[in-house]
Amino acid sequence: MSLVDRVLFDHIAIALPRMADAAPFLCAELGGEPDAGQPSGVFAWGTYRFEGGGSIEIMEPAGPSGFLHRFLAERGAGIHHVTFKVPSLAEACARAESAGYDIIGRDESDPEWKEAFLH
Repeated sequence: MSLVDRVLFDHIAIALPRMADAAPFLCAELGGEPDAGQPSGVFAWGTYRFEGGGSIEIMEPAGPSGFLHRFLAERGAGIHHVTFKVPSLAEACARAESAGYDIIGRDESDPEWKEAFLH
């Protein structure tokens, strides 16, 4: 069995000009509970957990420039990424590359959270 045969959905992230605009919908309409969040350099993020499982992360730009400003200017508000958890990031990246995906933004500096973005 491959180390990436056990792929688990973690969350979907939505880029927005202002996170505060989404909170009423996420809480009142969808039943989300605020979970975590913080500013993180050139963006801020917050997560909402749902009783049935899963979470939604919302992100907004911070400061005068950065990747989220570019993302919103080019695409508008919407899905920024979908996150899955895998037992082996190295194996998942190798399989993705062999399938023709480009690995961008790979970061293994945090022992608790390693990530790679696929395009």
